[in-house]
Amino acid sequence: MTGHDQHDDATPPYGYGAGGRPLGNDRDRHAELLRELLRAQDCPEFDDDRDGFVVEAPDDGPMLLVYTGDTAADRAAADARYRELLERAGYRIEPDATGEGDGWKVWPGTQPDAGDTAGAG
Repeated sequence: MTGHDQHDDATPPYGYGAGGRPLGNDRDRHAELLRELLRAQDCPEFDDDRDGFVVEAPDDGPMLLVYTGDTAADRAAADARYRELLERAGYRIEPDATGEGDGWKVWPGTQPDAGDTAGAG
């Protein structure tokens, strides 16, 4: 890294999430809060050695939550559990994060973030 790297010695605005993931903006922070909720409910997070959830926070639109299980039954069970947890926690959700019927589109609170139009209506 050079002295011109914008990340040298700079703490991200929202600090760091699990595993040292930098939380550089509101979307990163919301995604980490979602991960924390799932971890607190003993939902396994995906890693090289096990299936589990993955949360992505693209630049536009909702967060995406999917389960990486191999079988359709595992994915369906995880989706049902995630739905219950997210609704109870006050998240707004819609199915089909992948475009293939799996996972959830997730917005914090009861409304999409300002500027998000996907799923609104």
